[in-house]
Amino acid sequence: MFFKNKFPFVLYFDDFTDRVPQSIEFKDTYATDGKLTRGRKREWQEIIEEVFKRSNQENLNETQKPLQTYMSVDDEDRKTDILSDIQSILNDVIISEWKNLKNTGGNLADDSTNLELILENKSNSVFKFKVKDKSNSNKSRTFSINSRSKGFQWFFNYMVKLKFNPNYSGDTLENALFLLDEPGSYLHSSAQIELLKELKKVSNNNQVIFCTHSQFLLDPKTIELGSIRIAEKTGSEVKSFNFGDCKAKRDKGALTPIYQALNLNFAHDFMDDIVILEGITDFYLFELLKKYKHISQHIKFIPGAGAENSSSLISIAIAFAENFLVLLDNDIDGKKAKIRYTEYFGDSIKNNIHFYNTKNSFKLESFLNAENKRQLKLISNCKDVKKSLSFLYYSKKNKEQKKFIQSIAKNDSLVLIIKVINQISK
Repeated sequence: MFFKNKFPFVLYFDDFTDRVPQSIEFKDTYATDGKLTRGRKREWQEIIEEVFKRSNQENLNETQKPLQTYMSVDDEDRKTDILSDIQSILNDVIISEWKNLKNTGGNLADDSTNLELILENKSNSVFKFKVKDKSNSNKSRTFSINSRSKGFQWFFNYMVKLKFNPNYSGDTLENALFLLDEPGSYLHSSAQIELLKELKKVSNNNQVIFCTHSQFLLDPKTIELGSIRIAEKTGSEVKSFNFGDCKAKRDKGALTPIYQALNLNFAHDFMDDIVILEGITDFYLFELLKKYKHISQHIKFIPGAGAENSSSLISIAIAFAENFLVLLDNDIDGKKAKIRYTEYFGDSIKNNIHFYNTKNSFKLESFLNAENKRQLKLISNCKDVKKSLSFLYYSKKNKEQKKFIQSIAKNDSLVLIIKVINQISK
């Protein structure tokens, strides 16, 4: 019990398997023993139990669960009244939120706001969630939840599990852990954008972890790219890497959604003068230098997936770019990468590949002196230099951001590499 109390409340959503069932069935003996079945059916049985519990019906048997008492009621009118009360609660909690979302101009789904939820119970031990659409000239038509738009299906599934979860009954969910597997995978792009906004709101008071292949759920204006992990599966083993440190062999396929989220259109972004960098942290630093006019505005920076994983980017640069550079750390990986690229693309590419500095073991972080690192930690409240740069990049404190960039731009090592970068745009 000690460990259970220490663990956060966990909500898990699987977009591929989480579907509202056509019917939710209980054992015929439930009315007497109150026992639920095991397996996947149990989750929705628990939700039905919780819905009845929240109805706060009067004159119920306190020794039984509210749903048990309901099943034992012989008076059909009484049963109808109880279901009516429950439907009012469902509509107050779920449909009202749906209307609020739609009224804000959200495009979560092309579905009506004039909807009403129904909990149908024609057989004592079988329940069905239905939705009544009253938008057609005041004529009502009843549908199963699964007959509505994918957006409404996702929204209903999300809300009913959030609001009527038996493991949590507080008014405001806080300090919980949300786990989402491919959220909104069947939604169109605008719906996924709205979904990301909703998840961002949830993350203000909770931890949210989700896996996705969608560029629309990786918007760098909403999601810190430094928090993105890349999963790589080898046999039965799965490893994850920071985006900036990813060494995935199939880097282009794995990272395409992130490049798309960064609005890197190969047909457009490789047409001019470009600089290919080792990773996203390098991208943050040089984009900030560009933002504050230390680097030509005509130059485009492309983040790679590690020193040795930029072959595909270089291939595109050779084909489309006016001029290009590849910048590498002067460490073991960087030196291996230079040899590899030279062997693969030929000696003609040698002049396009530069180390940050001629000093051995010189890495991106080496551009910052001890005082720079101290200032960065104070600004970001983070001890890790790479993560601090990502926080700085997305910081809304422009004065602090500008002051820091102006100070490091005077460092001799940065002055030299900035000169090399700007030369390709002349």
